Amino acid sequence: MLKKRGGRKKTVNVYCRNGHLLFKNYLKVGRGKLIKCYFDKIATDYTTSQRLPVGEDVPCADKTCGLRIGRVAMVRGRPAVKLNQGGIKQIRI
Repeated sequence: MLKKRGGRKKTVNVYCRNGHLLFKNYLKVGRGKLIKCYFDKIATDYTTSQRLPVGEDVPCADKTCGLRIGRVAMVRGRPAVKLNQGGIKQIRI
């Protein structure tokens, strides 16, 4: 029997370590830390990461901040931002 996917669902706002808004209303599914953000689950992207090619670093939305938030990668055939855990405020559900 196949395991049912999903479980807990919650919309969260993702902030950088310095408090700048990166992704608004991201749909987080499942328990645990936020490791990656799929592009199709992001309602509003303030980092313009969806225009970057795969493998590029994603900078903070605030140009004066200078933090590296993560990098663009293909995860299971879907484009996503693999988050740098030191660059964002921790989100757990």
